[in-house]
Amino acid sequence: MPKPDLVLVAGGARRVSPRHRSADDVLGLYRLRRMIEPALAAESCLRIPSRELDRLEAHIPFFASDSEQVYAAHRAFHLELLRPAASRWDLRVLRPLWAEADGLVRAVFGPEGRTSCDVILTACSCRALLAGYRSRDPKTAYAASQRYLEHAESFVRHILAGRDVPPPVCRAPEFSPVDRARPAVASTAVQVLRW
Repeated sequence: MPKPDLVLVAGGARRVSPRHRSADDVLGLYRLRRMIEPALAAESCLRIPSRELDRLEAHIPFFASDSEQVYAAHRAFHLELLRPAASRWDLRVLRPLWAEADGLVRAVFGPEGRTSCDVILTACSCRALLAGYRSRDPKTAYAASQRYLEHAESFVRHILAGRDVPPPVCRAPEFSPVDRARPAVASTAVQVLRW
């Protein structure tokens, strides 16, 4: 098994359980992501083919799965969005940050699995992020990435604090042709997220 390129440790060489992460740890994790991802999104939105965005959008309903593979699929979603603009070093830094964020969520939800609210938030956020890329406008993609990360950080802060995540307030869903083909899954994939 290959060793990770970057290992996140807290307090020297001692690993810290995700359940014992502080608000500062979450802030630091998302600060690093905000330093890298929005700039890559601005560049990548001009390079990524429309068919790739369609393919990625088709995978969003599968994020509703309760399987352990959903976290890997979600990381792959972000990787493929940023890959056209990302350097090898960008990815070497981002991969462990994504894994750490997933680990925080997984540690809180435990074996019971994700909540329906989490599934809706994930679908809403990913669709809004894709809309930024589809605009082909670097400023719009940058802003969409910033919003995505703000929502993700807020979500992680809420669950780590032991608070219920506020239910998403969404306007009427606008589904892609892919979603219309899967009506059972489409009911959880909502277009716009607001807290």
